[in-house]
Amino acid sequence: MTYSLNELSPDVLKSMELASVWHPPTGNDEPVTVLLSWRVYEVDWPEGTTTVHFAGDTGREGRVCSAVLKYADRKGTTRSRVYHLKGDPGFSWSSDAAYVWNRWVDLNGNPTVREVTDRYK
Repeated sequence: MTYSLNELSPDVLKSMELASVWHPPTGNDEPVTVLLSWRVYEVDWPEGTTTVHFAGDTGREGRVCSAVLKYADRKGTTRSRVYHLKGDPGFSWSSDAAYVWNRWVDLNGNPTVREVTDRYK
C-alpha cells in the first residue's frame, strides 16, 4: 500500500523526521572527525550557559558536534573526539550540513544561536 505524505498522521510524520537525523559513531569508534566545509555557532541555553558547536560536512554526512571544550589550530576537542576544520568555512557547506544543523537546533528547543565562524578561520 502506498500513502502520500498528506495522508499520514502528524505523529507518523514527526517520527519520520526524527529518524532522518542519527547519532554519529562513538568517540571510541571515530576519535577524529574531519569537517570539509563548516560553520561555528555559539549557543545560548535557557539556564544561562553558552557553548560553541561546529556544524559541517564530513564528506559522507552532515554533522554537529557536542560542545567544543578546547580549540587551537583549526582543531576542536569535544568530550569524546577531535574535530579538524578543513576546507572553506562559511557558506560553502552542503545541504546535509545545513539540514542537520537546523534539525539539531529544533531538537534542542530552538536556543539562541549566533554564527561566529569568522573567529575560527
